[in-house]
Amino acid sequence: MADETLFTDILPRLRPGYDNGGLALPKSNIAGINVVSLGGGKYSRPNRFKVQIRGTTDAEGNRPVFETKEFNKNKQGIKAAKDYIEKSKITYKKELKKVGSSKETLAKTIEDRKSTKQQNTQTLIDKIKQLVNDPKYKTVKQIEQQLYKDFNKPEYIQKKQGDIFFDNKTKTFQLQRDYEIEGNKIGKKKLSERAPVLRQIIGVEAFKSNNPNFKNVSTLLTKFFTQDPKNPTFDPSEAERKIMRKFLQDTTLNQGKKGGVSKSFFEKNLFNLKNKLKSYAFIQSTEDKITKALLDPKLDSKTRVVYQETLTRIKDNKNRILQQVKSKVPNLFTKYSKSGPLQLEHRLAQGLQYSDGFNYDLKNLGRATYVPGRFNQVKFYNYDAPLIKLVDGYNSGTLEEKKLYKKDIEKLNKDFNKRTKGYLNPVKFKFGNIINITDTTPFIKDIKTDVDLLKDIDKNIKHSNAYFKSFGKNKIKGLGNVKPETAIISGKNYDNFKRFVNNKSKGITVPSFAGAIDFSALDIQIPESVKKVFGAVAKGAKGLGVATAPLVALDASEQFGKGLSGKDVATTTAAKVVQDTLNLPGILYGAGKYGVDKLRGTEDRKFETPYTLDFADKFSEERVEATPKEVRDYNIANIQFDQRMPTFTDDVEIPRTKEDIEREREEFFRQRGITKPVKPDFTFDGIMGIVPPKGVI
Repeated sequence: MADETLFTDILPRLRPGYDNGGLALPKSNIAGINVVSLGGGKYSRPNRFKVQIRGTTDAEGNRPVFETKEFNKNKQGIKAAKDYIEKSKITYKKELKKVGSSKETLAKTIEDRKSTKQQNTQTLIDKIKQLVNDPKYKTVKQIEQQLYKDFNKPEYIQKKQGDIFFDNKTKTFQLQRDYEIEGNKIGKKKLSERAPVLRQIIGVEAFKSNNPNFKNVSTLLTKFFTQDPKNPTFDPSEAERKIMRKFLQDTTLNQGKKGGVSKSFFEKNLFNLKNKLKSYAFIQSTEDKITKALLDPKLDSKTRVVYQETLTRIKDNKNRILQQVKSKVPNLFTKYSKSGPLQLEHRLAQGLQYSDGFNYDLKNLGRATYVPGRFNQVKFYNYDAPLIKLVDGYNSGTLEEKKLYKKDIEKLNKDFNKRTKGYLNPVKFKFGNIINITDTTPFIKDIKTDVDLLKDIDKNIKHSNAYFKSFGKNKIKGLGNVKPETAIISGKNYDNFKRFVNNKSKGITVPSFAGAIDFSALDIQIPESVKKVFGAVAKGAKGLGVATAPLVALDASEQFGKGLSGKDVATTTAAKVVQDTLNLPGILYGAGKYGVDKLRGTEDRKFETPYTLDFADKFSEERVEATPKEVRDYNIANIQFDQRMPTFTDDVEIPRTKEDIEREREEFFRQRGITKPVKPDFTFDGIMGIVPPKGVI
């Protein structure tokens, strides 16, 4: 046995062409067709061999492999391999002929291929320069589409000396490696890298062009990136930032730190990347965004009122009910807890406003809901960011491309909504020439009571838990090494939260017009003798039906005198009535105690009440501060004018017409420099972001 093994081992060396077992592997007798045994190496397969058909080395040092086929090391396999070799000699006759050519012929072939690719690359660059300078073309996408049309010709899409310059299926160009753009050689590129390189070339040429569609962005980029980041002199508006961001994203020149064409572009133009253009990429809460917007001197009064109302509600939630949550369940929503901090999350990604052609309704800044931070984090990476790219692709794509994008968007929506068990139910998509997305999530300011807010948080905890449970032990993008099951909220902390919500639901609550006043949460000591009266009064006040007409008239007059508008007068007046009514039992108790002390001759007698509610007074002050001065001045002037008018006329007098009265009103306003303010709407191009915000508690 040992002798036989030795013989079969040395046989291939004694008789070339033989392999283990004494069978002779087939021969091709022609350069370019190689027969290779698979019996050695790390992945040894001693019973197999392959036949490989290869071409000549090209101008860039690559030797293409046209075909490879494996066979078994037996009589049938060897016969099949011989037949395959004979067929390949016919199929690749031209290619194999070059492999066996003389060195001079081979060198000329290589030079011809290189020259052809160089010429095609230059033709492409020249065409790009022509298109970017034509005002007809306004976007990078339009230029790309035109290039695809111009190069969809036989001389570019058919093999020429073994190469295809433009692949119409993948929409990619095979550029000459040593061609220089901005002093940077293109180099060898993978298929996935070819499209970005094309866009970068378009971006570089567009930046240098005289096309008015690109001139503005070129000026903005130069002004912004050439300034000293430590002492900036140019703070672009959000609209200007949007223009720059979009150009850099569309051209993929935003990859300056990764090298290549984009890095050379920044270096050649002396751009300092420490100037952070993507301010929205930093953690910024909804409160931060609104606060920053309110500091803008260009912000018109009507939009200022809208943002102020939203900001007031967010601050009220943060400083009151969410502080109570933090106090009752201190370890539930923290930076280091399972859930992460509690955050305001927008179901409809704010980053969609930067998508080309998408009509983003800025009212959606106020449509937010409180969710666990971990959930907000994974939603951004696994839903928001992919959706923004898909929407952008859909809106700028062809009819056929739109069909594919629609399919991907529907798949993304279905998967995320299924995993969360309905979190995206309020969001609806309508596919037309561009996508229209509506979100019916309630506005933050419209959540009526603390209980409603807490129940909404509990509902979102369930959505979050469902999402993390759906992944089992599999990793989730955006969580790093954090396991999904560790982000599921459960146990003692969650039980305490649910108990807190349940207790709140049983408490006495009435509308406070700035959230909800929960009297069970007030830090006041009410004597037993007052509790029954207080409860009865509070129950009646809940429907606002306890106010007397004189009291209402008195409070309304006071609110009108502060310059508040009709709606604010109604709400603040109602709040004041409820406040005064609920204070009544305490006042009566205090008066009775004062009378008893007086009869007893107590020297240090004082009139004191066991509690004092002032929520309406504070709310009235907030509404005054939130109402622009020009609006208050106008309202006060209206009252002053109306007070000058007679309340009745004698039968013999001719009453003045409405037109006469309005003319007098206008003159009255003119003399006092008063102008009528414009009603607020939600059309201001506000400041929004796409990265999950920091926690609110």
